[in-house]
Amino acid sequence: MPEIQQPTPGVYRLNHPDFLDVYRTTFAKGTITKFQQLQDNPIEVASLVKVKVGDQEYDDWLPLFFRPKAQYWDDDGRQAVDFNEEGKYFEKAWMSFRGGDEVVVLLQQNTPQAVLAFADGLPRLGESAFRLEWQMWNGVSHRIHFQGSPWVKYGNEDQTPDPPGPDGANLGLVTEAMQICKTAEILYQTIHYTSGPPITHGDSYRYVQYFEWLITLGPYYFILQMLETRNHDTRDPQYGGGDSYMAYYGLVATTDTTINEVIAQGQANSGLNPYTDIYIPRIYNVSDWGYLPAPPPCPGYPGWNLYPWLVQHPGFVAQHTSMWNFISIPDLHQNVLNPPYQPNPNTFKIYQRPHTKEELQAAGMALKENK
Repeated sequence: MPEIQQPTPGVYRLNHPDFLDVYRTTFAKGTITKFQQLQDNPIEVASLVKVKVGDQEYDDWLPLFFRPKAQYWDDDGRQAVDFNEEGKYFEKAWMSFRGGDEVVVLLQQNTPQAVLAFADGLPRLGESAFRLEWQMWNGVSHRIHFQGSPWVKYGNEDQTPDPPGPDGANLGLVTEAMQICKTAEILYQTIHYTSGPPITHGDSYRYVQYFEWLITLGPYYFILQMLETRNHDTRDPQYGGGDSYMAYYGLVATTDTTINEVIAQGQANSGLNPYTDIYIPRIYNVSDWGYLPAPPPCPGYPGWNLYPWLVQHPGFVAQHTSMWNFISIPDLHQNVLNPPYQPNPNTFKIYQRPHTKEELQAAGMALKENK
């Protein structure tokens, strides 16, 4: 690999020490196939990748010699443009790439040495933020922005327009994330109330439905899972009548897998019975005190059994998401006394930054510079 020079503080460039080095250097279009996983942080990777050039896949880890846009995304005392001189990569370069990206590969004597840029010449910012929009069952609309891993609130609740990026520029959250799974709503239980005076009589109908959304941030695929139960009670409201809702959230994250595999699995999940295939597996025993949580790896986690091929993957992370816990919107939190004040999953829309050439062109962002 050519020598790395720092002509001015914070600026790094490749330099050929002699004409022989120039002669031995070529460039080719390659495809990223794998990111190096950090052992101490399952939700972050290093700026080291494996590539495929032509029909040949290479086993060596190549540095991402790609300077991210400043401040996207600084954290924990590290800046996005920090350079790892030993590894020969920019620490946060990985946030701009994902598996399957076509890139410019530097080779010496036909052996890949580093990844320098995107093959289409279009810049990508570090991807770490997205926007969630939804309505409550009573029709009230809300929006919230999340950033980082694990997700934290970014900007203010219900902020319009989007909060600016760390450099004051527009975040560009214009590409809608894909809903990869939506099952039918299943009636799984009916209870008839006939004791007591007639005013207390009625029926309770209990339904369940399951949803998944695919959020892509850099090399990571986040699968937001939601299992919703609904109880429609025909009794007088003072005796428990009306509608009530309860939602269970989970989060699956993985890297080093193709997006097509994830989408195909989500679409297959849409044909499942949400009660027998998802709701029941959440619980493994019924006692006098009710249901007990499902066993590891994901206790009580909705849909924890739907991605067995990801559970065995070294980049897999699964957890209950705490995405609602730190939001102070009063009507967002579960409130049994006011059941309409619950998120309606049928209204969820998630927006992220465009990444593919087609997405960037559609958003009118294909010619913006990465300074």
